[in-house]
Amino acid sequence: MTASGPTGVPKKLAVCSIVEVDLSQPLPSIKVPDGRAVLVVAWLCGEPIGMSLRSSAEARSPKLLAKALNDDLGQRLAEVAERHGLPDDATVTIEGLAHADCDVRAHRQAAARDGAGISVVLCTRDRPDSLRRCLDSLLASDFHQYEVIVVDNAPATAATQQLCREYLEANPHAPMRYVLESRAGLSRARNAGVAAAKYELIAFVDDDERVERNWLTSLSVEFEADPLVGCVSGAVLPAELDTVAQVNFEQFGGHSKGRGFERVLFDQRYLEQRQSAMYPLPPFGVGANMAFRRQALREIGGFDVALGAGTPTKGAEDTRAFSELLLAGWRMVYCPAAVTWHYHRSDDDALVDQLTGYGLGLGAYYAALLTRDPRRIIALLRLLPRALHDLSHPDSPRNASLGELPPGVARANTRLLLAGPFVYWRERLRARLLPA
Repeated sequence: MTASGPTGVPKKLAVCSIVEVDLSQPLPSIKVPDGRAVLVVAWLCGEPIGMSLRSSAEARSPKLLAKALNDDLGQRLAEVAERHGLPDDATVTIEGLAHADCDVRAHRQAAARDGAGISVVLCTRDRPDSLRRCLDSLLASDFHQYEVIVVDNAPATAATQQLCREYLEANPHAPMRYVLESRAGLSRARNAGVAAAKYELIAFVDDDERVERNWLTSLSVEFEADPLVGCVSGAVLPAELDTVAQVNFEQFGGHSKGRGFERVLFDQRYLEQRQSAMYPLPPFGVGANMAFRRQALREIGGFDVALGAGTPTKGAEDTRAFSELLLAGWRMVYCPAAVTWHYHRSDDDALVDQLTGYGLGLGAYYAALLTRDPRRIIALLRLLPRALHDLSHPDSPRNASLGELPPGVARANTRLLLAGPFVYWRERLRARLLPA
């Protein structure tokens, strides 16, 4: 139906069912209603390779599915063949891509068994049903040493605390703790989770997600490989595409914003040649799926409490942390093997609020960078021509898919981008006046 781009992400999406296929196993006959499109997420030895949007007829037939996967993901398979011990011309058949000995699989198994402990900070506010779903996925992890810290942020009810109490009563050995942060704001909640964490590696996930069983293992592999990596971000895939609003958000780039399934190392060379640390388009990562070394977080002062959900700036606390970390000399990795699944907003009003909030957050982000070091204005002025192009050109990464969204989103996004700095400075002043 729809070809995939070079990163393994379909160029066009539709309302559809989402299924996963392990290419190291024989291809299944996927059960799906007539006329329902299917988004097939292909995995190989615990790593996602790409996605293919197909018809129900193609999904039901292993032979047709094999052809579709070769058509859409042939380039990606060629890129990963050597790492997985496959021949260069490996093609998917109805028997999959069976191979007994794979260094990738062995390495991941060793990391799951021996990797350094990880603290997972899960911030939430009055969404017990979503929280339970996320907890169930976290506590099914294949990683050997981790803890989950549930941070209850400015709750209006005792529902989260009650759920955690019941969860621990039913699972007395679950590595989970409850922390209350009474002051509103995602940054404050995340900082409270960091303060409570016992491990040096600290991962963050949102309550409207579920994580892959090997999520922590994938994060661990990157940290263990390079002590200069201060942060790892992962792929955030759609958990469902049941409404037009969910499809439009994912078509806009979703949470991964075009990063797709190609691993990226953001080191000094990359930042000099490809993308400035102060120009997060496409984003270096997203707060819904990220992990840090404690030392790196300490060096950048943690998360800025004037930014993030639950404050007037609505977001950008994650983007600011990524940029400050890179500016401080740390490396960062986008690791597509570290997968979480996000439940997108299902109606247009919520979608518009989310996307226009991104503009406000981006303006606040630049204000935060300048507040920390006003000398950065020179570097930001050099980036101005590129920013103006991305704001105005219809084919820019920012605007390429805005035509699929409800009318007025682009204008509102730009207007709020300009308002962002003033909102940030006002919130920063207010935060200083709050009791510690």
